[in-house]
Amino acid sequence: MRQRLLILGGVSLLLLAVLLSFNLEKNAHYLKEFSLRFAPSPEVVEALSVDQKPLLADLFFAKIAVHLGENYHTPEKRDLDWMYANLDIVTRLDPDFRGAYLFGGIAIPLDKKETKNAIKFLKEGLKRAPLDWHLPFWLGYNYYQLDDYLTAADYFAQAAKLPSCPRFVESVRAMLYYKGDQPEAALTILQALIDSVEKKKDKELIEKKIAWLKNIVELEGVVKKFKEKFSRLPDNLEELVSSGLLTEIPEDKFGQGYYLDKKSGHVKSLFKFVGSNDLQGPPKPEGQTCDIPK
Repeated sequence: MRQRLLILGGVSLLLLAVLLSFNLEKNAHYLKEFSLRFAPSPEVVEALSVDQKPLLADLFFAKIAVHLGENYHTPEKRDLDWMYANLDIVTRLDPDFRGAYLFGGIAIPLDKKETKNAIKFLKEGLKRAPLDWHLPFWLGYNYYQLDDYLTAADYFAQAAKLPSCPRFVESVRAMLYYKGDQPEAALTILQALIDSVEKKKDKELIEKKIAWLKNIVELEGVVKKFKEKFSRLPDNLEELVSSGLLTEIPEDKFGQGYYLDKKSGHVKSLFKFVGSNDLQGPPKPEGQTCDIPK
């Protein structure tokens, strides 16, 4: 009986502390000028929570969401360490709280440094919910933000295999392989995809992408021949024509012209498409943020 009373007392005190903290941070605005926020140890919170873990997880998550909403446009006051420490508590109390993983992986990060923390949360969420396509999708998106296109493409491939994943993800994966200087892999994906596309407009767009990628692959082949013959890269694609290795530079119907990236040695395209999101990078699915049921 005494042990039960002690447990109940501990839970009550913890709930009171969370509620008081929440109220102070919401109403006492002068406190925000000081670094007074404190995140308790996840182990201590878990030990005191007993059978109230879901409730406490919701309370801690609500604190983070309100804080971010009030401070999102003031990065110096966002207190990233505090937010991620509280997310650790949330996921310790409720390991299956997918919204918390997505929140840490999508809503919080603003720059590349924060994105690395976001990736950690999304990976942990993926372990807990391996059939939720949102998690590998956003992992791919975050790796794209870090310019790691091939890793991003791998996560998009994982997302594309999961139930309810939108079809556009597979097409975006092809563009990521292109950005990762693997146009042959991008071409292979689109050629495999086109037979399963039913809408005429979508099929025509993919056919255009295939033709565009074929030009890039062929041009890179000629660049390789030039390098083998002259022991150097050409100064530009026009030199392929003047050297007699190429009759003419093909028309770029998807951009403003093909060019040779001297830094990577690969052929690129200057994009002009405004309505083709997958050329600019993975689009964020409309309405898909952190509103995923637990």
